[in-house]
Amino acid sequence: MLEKRDPTEQELGTLLRIAVQDSNVSVLTERIIPKFSGIARTVATLQAFIRQLDVLGKDVPSAEPSLRPVITQLIREMIATLPPTAFQNQLHIIELLNFCADNNNIDCCGELISKITQAASTSTAQHILSELIPLLTQLSDWLSRRGKQHTWHPFPLLFKTIILTWIQKVLGTIKPADVSQQLASVRSFRCPCNYCARAINWLTTSNQRSTSIDRIGAPNVRHLEGNLRLYAGNIVMSRVVRTSPQGIEIVKSDAIWKAQLWAGNQVVGISAIRTINTNESVLLAIFGEEDYRAILRALNLKYINTPLPNPAALGPAAAGHPSQAAPSGSNAGPSRASAASAQPPNKRRRVEDNVQVIDLTSD
Repeated sequence: MLEKRDPTEQELGTLLRIAVQDSNVSVLTERIIPKFSGIARTVATLQAFIRQLDVLGKDVPSAEPSLRPVITQLIREMIATLPPTAFQNQLHIIELLNFCADNNNIDCCGELISKITQAASTSTAQHILSELIPLLTQLSDWLSRRGKQHTWHPFPLLFKTIILTWIQKVLGTIKPADVSQQLASVRSFRCPCNYCARAINWLTTSNQRSTSIDRIGAPNVRHLEGNLRLYAGNIVMSRVVRTSPQGIEIVKSDAIWKAQLWAGNQVVGISAIRTINTNESVLLAIFGEEDYRAILRALNLKYINTPLPNPAALGPAAAGHPSQAAPSGSNAGPSRASAASAQPPNKRRRVEDNVQVIDLTSD
């Protein structure tokens, strides 16, 4: 049976029980286990063998002292052979941790966490957001269920690696305060028409790079373009959409867009750290004073328990503008004249290629 690369778990259990008849474990430890280990096995087969050894130790107490070091060694061999892809999925990571703990080898989790940490340090931004940030909650819950402190080695190193890698690859460096002067003229914008209100609300509150307002007609397009040049000419680009009737596409400057992304990312980072712990002294112990202070500086915080900021706090949103204004057909003329007289038409700047466009036309 052992010549089979992947015997079933039932077959393994039967073999092990035959080997320890009369509570004699020497056949098991001197012949069966070495022969099993001498053939390359899949992770599933290794786990099945380990589970059956653990069950055998409970069913045959006299064999347990001899089986415990064997189980530990097999778990370590399993961890050593795991490919990097084994650490890509948060649920699979928790399953591996549970496997170690459920087979009375919770200390082997340390070796597993070390390999997860190594994989995390080279993760892409997308993988950090989709798997590693949610993993923090899973790990925190797992430690609590297993009666372990969050400072239990080497979990702090994994926590720190995830957060520092997130700061490096996701958070960004342009903060809302860095673009406040560029938004100064937007704060004086007062046109009450529906299309202008929508455009300014999108500009100051959305983290989308671009938007479109479709089929509003040439007069409304000219009116909106004129006001954008007057109040936001240094932070947006626009392009007329040659449909019938005409529409308009608007794209934010790189700095404005990245500052708005930073504001949303800041909230994500704060929430992620709070899932680890909300006690400042515990966080200091987990991250170390130097790295913890650097994390707080990157997040523009004094303390992690600072009230969560509003991710839309870049500008006035639609403050002072009715959210459902009257259609612009009746009032576009005066506003257009005012904008046109204030500044000569500029050459339209081309909208960047491959920019995601969202539609604000519908109410």
